[in-house]
Amino acid sequence: MARPAVGIGGAAEETLMRFRLTAGWSLGDAVAPANTIVDFAKSDRWSKLAKGKLIPFNATPLDDEAWQAQLAAYPEHRHLLGGGWQPATSQPNQRRSNDNVAYTRRRT
Repeated sequence: MARPAVGIGGAAEETLMRFRLTAGWSLGDAVAPANTIVDFAKSDRWSKLAKGKLIPFNATPLDDEAWQAQLAAYPEHRHLLGGGWQPATSQPNQRRSNDNVAYTRRRT
């Protein structure tokens, strides 16, 4: 169940943030499906319903504001939230060995 949002300035503060749902999220009479991107700067159905609600524990933050909101909401679970949000371009020269590798199936 969605809980009221609490920002740094208290319950009335609303932060613009983006996050992806990793599971369904009950928002009143509706359930936002997994993989939905909630963007508080937009006015789509899910973003409107989510405004004023606490970011879900299992959501994936897509910006620093969402990461900070998750930390503020679940400070006792920081160890489960991971290392924090990092922009995709923060380390452009570091790749894992299997990034951008095309795999083909060998015919036998």
